[in-house]
Amino acid sequence: METIFYGSLLLNAGLILLIIYWLFTGKTAFYTKKTKNEDLPAKTEPEISPVAAGHIVNETLHALSSACEEKLPLHFRGLIKILVECDKPELPAILQVGDLKISIMRNRDNLSVLEAQTPLEAICLARDGYDGTGRYITVPSELEYIIRHKDAINVYLRTLELEPISETANYWVVDVETGRNTGWKRFDWDVNVAYKRLKNKFKIRTPAGYRIPRDHQSAKLILLLKGWEHLFVEV
Repeated sequence: METIFYGSLLLNAGLILLIIYWLFTGKTAFYTKKTKNEDLPAKTEPEISPVAAGHIVNETLHALSSACEEKLPLHFRGLIKILVECDKPELPAILQVGDLKISIMRNRDNLSVLEAQTPLEAICLARDGYDGTGRYITVPSELEYIIRHKDAINVYLRTLELEPISETANYWVVDVETGRNTGWKRFDWDVNVAYKRLKNKFKIRTPAGYRIPRDHQSAKLILLLKGWEHLFVEV
């Protein structure tokens, strides 16, 4: 009995020591782990450079765009963006309205509306876009979209000191359903081929409707960018 009694005491003592050891080492490990975690920097989202995010830094144009946005009704805000060429970020090159990209750059100057006397002249102006990138003459649905949003567009154009869009002016259009039918690849980048295929499709939008043009009839011309999107980014 005496042996059993002392054996029980030794076993209880061992259990107590084991519990004390576990409590001590476990608590130490907990605080050690907590301290290490507290020393680590907080996780943050990786910073994306403006160009990688599809934007480029131009503080002047960014401020101009923000000022224009404040003048627009709420339902028009976010509709219009100013795009610049990646290699020439100092000048606005495109005014994007929804999915349409209105070209506002020509010969290193800003110009929103051109003028042509004949369909061939309009085609030549579109073919010689800017720095090797062609432009496209609007089709009726595209021009009507621009006219419908002219009030918002003109806020930007006037701020940029460019000619505004007028619903009372005459405009050249190519009377086809979509701009895909006027792609320069279809014409081998040849103005004569383009003229041969499109000359009978030209019309002039007047305030009274669309008309077949007379010889040497002056009308305004809005050119669009289609393709080469990788060369342009938002400010």
